[in-house]
Amino acid sequence: MANESKPLTITRLIDAPVALVFKAWSDPELLAQWWGPGGFTAPTIKVDFRVGGKYLYCMQSPEGQQFWVTGIYKEIVPLKRIVWTDSFADAHGNVVPASHYGMPGDYPVEMQVIIEFEDLGNRTRLTLVHIGLPDAMDEMTGAGWTESLVKLESHVEGNVPGPHRKELVISRIFNAPRELVFKTMTEPEHLAHWWGPVGMKLEVLKMDLRPCGIFHYAMVALGKQPMYGKFVYREIKAPERMVFIVSFCDVKGRVLRHPASNTWPLEMLNIMQLEEKNGKTILTLRGWPIHETDEERATYEAGFASMNQGFHGTYDQLEKYLATLLK
Repeated sequence: MANESKPLTITRLIDAPVALVFKAWSDPELLAQWWGPGGFTAPTIKVDFRVGGKYLYCMQSPEGQQFWVTGIYKEIVPLKRIVWTDSFADAHGNVVPASHYGMPGDYPVEMQVIIEFEDLGNRTRLTLVHIGLPDAMDEMTGAGWTESLVKLESHVEGNVPGPHRKELVISRIFNAPRELVFKTMTEPEHLAHWWGPVGMKLEVLKMDLRPCGIFHYAMVALGKQPMYGKFVYREIKAPERMVFIVSFCDVKGRVLRHPASNTWPLEMLNIMQLEEKNGKTILTLRGWPIHETDEERATYEAGFASMNQGFHGTYDQLEKYLATLLK
């Protein structure tokens, strides 16, 4: 008998209307654009979206390995709920054991996935429940689902702030070529020399520079406890553009509140653009909170002056570090 854990439950607040989010789960063309963890593609998505209908999905890893899954839709309530069975399969849709793909753990032949959609006007609260996972695979599967949902959010939300939000905009010119500036922002050996508030030392715990990859770091000041944060990358176009979600977190990367504010947003979307002109680099950073409450948005906007000061102090450090690289 499989060693089943409690059902895996993940809840996400998505800045898109429920009709669009629901369609992203039911339209094969939309599913193909986001299905699978970060770095994976979905070369085959077949959907017979009706109760009793079957689906067959293929996920392909960056190394080219393919994983197929299949199942039957058990319940469909438009804009509210989808329930389906979940099994590993071969390319022809035949159910196979998880060991077919070298997966560890005592997987049952059939599991179940439930998606609930809650209409919040221009937002959707999505709750995913995965039933039947082996206890040992709960963490890995949860990470895979989370990466997939980040890709879904990026697809349906876009990178444009709503009319109710104000943007933080930071501009800076560096006397260095764009490729070098981009490297100093994406390579741990460079980041450790300049990134973070003045007077704090950066420790890079993880740097996975890809869509859905994570930059996990600790900032340490003498005599104080480390403060942890992370980026989750949505888009990377070297050397000119990065889009990422910023959060405070703990040593394991779990999102936490701001250590000094209970009303600071949990997640902020940042878009960094680098433009090269006459051998110099023009940086433009735009940011705003996502999935926030009205109170959290107000707290973020009240902090614009402080954030401007903090970013410019950090970029002063980058400017000095770039000068050492150009000697």
